[in-house]
Amino acid sequence: MGWQGCSAALAALLALALAASGASAFAPQPRQQALQDAGAAAAAASSAAAPLPGARVANGGGVIKPATPVWPQLFKAVLFQNRSSSLALTSLYYDWKGGRNLNLIQTQLGARGEIWDVEHDNGTSFIFSRSQRACKRLHFDVGILLPNWLEDATPLGQTSTDGFVVDVWTKAEFINYYNDNSTSRPVRWTFLSSGAEFHVMDWTPGRALAEEHWQAPAWCFTNETCVDEGGGGGRGCAPSVLDEPIATGRLMRPPSPAPAAAEAAAGAGARAGAAGAGVAAAAGRRRV
Repeated sequence: MGWQGCSAALAALLALALAASGASAFAPQPRQQALQDAGAAAAAASSAAAPLPGARVANGGGVIKPATPVWPQLFKAVLFQNRSSSLALTSLYYDWKGGRNLNLIQTQLGARGEIWDVEHDNGTSFIFSRSQRACKRLHFDVGILLPNWLEDATPLGQTSTDGFVVDVWTKAEFINYYNDNSTSRPVRWTFLSSGAEFHVMDWTPGRALAEEHWQAPAWCFTNETCVDEGGGGGRGCAPSVLDEPIATGRLMRPPSPAPAAAEAAAGAGARAGAAGAGVAAAAGRRRV
């Protein structure tokens, strides 16, 4: 072979070597490719399973379920309430350890005055005006709400309301509760029977009410007080400035169901020939 043939052969071999070298430089090796594929798959799975902002947990079915809202044991909330276009601004003070709850209701333009609703955990409520000698004393079969009163509520999913992304809960076909997904603060709640809406304008955990404001006035303990022991038809409770509906509190805690009827078997003799034992299912005071 002449020198021309040798040069051509060397050039061909050099080209092949360069081509092979370039391909290996840019093509991932099998192990490298496997690692890249695994990383991409993990990132995709993490992104798909990532919960929305806020405290959320996954149940056994893999469905993201919001954490159940729990109230602070002490707080103040400012509520804008709308009851069939009857508007009011309510300051709600909740004191679980003190066993009391207070709603200070300011009616629109003072049309019905300023109404105080003080609720105690023994079932007693005082609804009164400090500007006139008017007071109603009521008794309920339930006390104030527990901090975890939504524990057995049913989640309805997520939506937007009042400009917030919220998790929605419903309880006892009685109330829908809208909780901010990112901060776990309540945004609003709606009573299903009346359609009354309460929008939360401010929520301050740890805020207490001065002790003197919890005390009902002296005329709540005299014959001037009308008494309603059963939620209606009480003696002396004539229409008055106090007819503004209670803002919250016990309305979110439906009365306990009536005790189950006692079951008794018939006595001896013709029917069964043996004495039956009566079974009574007494329903105690149930907090909801």
